Amino acid sequence: MPARQKPPRSATRIPRLLCLLAEMPDGATLSELSEASATPKSSLLALLRALTQSGFLQLRGSRYAIGPESVKLASSIVSHRRFPDVAMPVVDALSDATGESALLAQLASDTPAAVYVYVAHSKNALRFIADVGSREQLYASSVGRVLLAFQPKEWREDYLRRAVLEPITDRTVRTKGDLRRIVDAVRRERVATSLEETIEGVAGIASPIFDKAGNVLAGLVIGAPVTRVQTRVPLIERMVKDAAEEISRLMGYAGEGVKAPSRTRNA
Repeated sequence: MPARQKPPRSATRIPRLLCLLAEMPDGATLSELSEASATPKSSLLALLRALTQSGFLQLRGSRYAIGPESVKLASSIVSHRRFPDVAMPVVDALSDATGESALLAQLASDTPAAVYVYVAHSKNALRFIADVGSREQLYASSVGRVLLAFQPKEWREDYLRRAVLEPITDRTVRTKGDLRRIVDAVRRERVATSLEETIEGVAGIASPIFDKAGNVLAGLVIGAPVTRVQTRVPLIERMVKDAAEEISRLMGYAGEGVKAPSRTRNA
């Protein structure tokens, strides 16, 4: 078998340069880029000139920065990404990292409920199991609450006015006043934790995913036995929020970062 040929250096240096500058909103000088990319200035200058002439970079004084053609390319890539396909690797990685089942849910189109659209089941024998297409109540489940919390205010108020809070377990929220306080906390903290409110012995920890326009697209949730996660809730809250933020960025969302998760429980 013939030896695999190495790609031309420029083929690897160009994406590396663009990635470097994408993390530098103020741009960088030739010297800074040479040091950061471990590339000789003489070789780097030719690439920078070519990328600038083609519009993928722009020169501001002595500093190179991302140009309009790079922005157009990024926007085109994001616009063609499909949910939940783009999120699946992140959900799988979250399940592996926590050792628990990780799921994506969206608001059902026919009724106010959360419907699962992707599931990465835990490899543990004792685990939370749900099928794609199965549903959760918005008022009781953690993933339902993140979907509820980030709906438009008029939609939320209509739901809170109409909802009948039927007890699912002994720990299900019973009053609309308590539910309203929970929803307000979820909007502040961008995380919802439900302990045994939908299934006895099961915990749910969820965070919202946003689309490019800043609308809530889905909820990402860890479902797990309470006995295995109750001492790890703050850690899993952070992991779920980080993963949800990553998916939001992949979908083109560029909103502000979220606050550190609170230790307050929503159950």
